[in-house]
Amino acid sequence: MKKALSIITAAALILSAGILFASCGTKNAEESTEPSESVSIPEIITTTEPSELYDSLEALSEAVGFEINVPKGIKPTEYAVVSGSVAEVRFDGGYLRKSLPGGDISNDYTQYEKSVAKNVDELVVTLKGNGDKANLAVWSTLDYGYSYCIRFFDGVSEQQMTDYIKQFK
Repeated sequence: MKKALSIITAAALILSAGILFASCGTKNAEESTEPSESVSIPEIITTTEPSELYDSLEALSEAVGFEINVPKGIKPTEYAVVSGSVAEVRFDGGYLRKSLPGGDISNDYTQYEKSVAKNVDELVVTLKGNGDKANLAVWSTLDYGYSYCIRFFDGVSEQQMTDYIKQFK
């Protein structure tokens, strides 16, 4: 009798476990894996660092302790300090960054088709991009003591990027 009761109990446990595991993979009729509307997913996230926003270029400059200018033709949408010390000016289609010397401050890990060093007004600038477009410019200056980057998500011509580099101090 004890043996029969043990077999029945074991069978009940196995059956319960089977039902439990089988139900884990089912969905309610209301659930769907299809999006209910079109969702645009950005190609890359521009910054993952914590940032603090400011309401003006002057407030941003004061927060980081150095002056920042914005090249002509770029219309800022936000001013931020990222990683505690990097000034970032965001605009539709990209961002500018400036900080005390620290190498590549772009936070852009995209694998571009080309990466070239170019001399621009006695600066050695690394330009990265795809096709005939320049998406990223990164450089440091010893005389000014800063690191810089300009990033355009969709890229601009090398000439346009060079013009922005010459203005960004």
